[in-house]
Amino acid sequence: MYCDDKAGHSAGWQALSRRRGKIKAGRRRASGHAKVGAGKPGVAGNLGANPLMPPGPDGEAEWPWLSGVPMPERDDGDHFEEGMKLQIEGDLEGAIKCYKMALRDDPDDIDMHLNMCSALIDSGQTDEAEECCRKALELDANYPMANSTMGLIMRRTGRAAQALPYFDKALAHYVGQPKPDRELATMYNNRGVALTDLGRLEESLKYHDAAIKADPKYLLAYTNKIGALLRLNRSDEGLECFMAAKVVDPDFDIEFRKP
Repeated sequence: MYCDDKAGHSAGWQALSRRRGKIKAGRRRASGHAKVGAGKPGVAGNLGANPLMPPGPDGEAEWPWLSGVPMPERDDGDHFEEGMKLQIEGDLEGAIKCYKMALRDDPDDIDMHLNMCSALIDSGQTDEAEECCRKALELDANYPMANSTMGLIMRRTGRAAQALPYFDKALAHYVGQPKPDRELATMYNNRGVALTDLGRLEESLKYHDAAIKADPKYLLAYTNKIGALLRLNRSDEGLECFMAAKVVDPDFDIEFRKP
């Protein structure tokens, strides 16, 4: 089975909450991002779909944000915080209602559109999530988080070929980044899975290798690389990758059988 990274949608927001106390998703304001079309950095979201291989440990990945950017106070009252609380608790419809109220107060908040998109994805409302993500892209067509999220929605709904340009646009943000980490690994992994969907297995291996290089502890990339190697009848390399993952986490386990 091959998995793109779903864990980050809800588990990642919980991780942000633990790290920063009150979640303040002011990426746009923190980086001087104007409300429309400023093209400042963000980073991709992630979601899972159509798994063909067991995923890595649940909750392992975080919602991909760039590190080191302060999270300022927001001006959307309590709707955002209540929405996050409800989403963490599993009340997705309640969270979506809160995000809609927050957007009523600030309809040009690109990050809030993506927050609501994550809740829609978690609730299985992919059509609505796509519409929400398109609104974010209308605000800023170059916003990496919006592009990667749209790529994942495309992949989840069987449009892997259409997903690739969105992944590429999101990954272009990282050119020259001195310290790659989990968010970059997630993006590489998810693009690799889209290539696997298209039968482009050799290319997918390059992206899973890039994901492992970006974050050697990112077990989902090992899982997907093993799957691609087995499909290519390269079982010895698959076993080697499996053993490398066991070094990272002795509890790592998948059903490993030579073809």
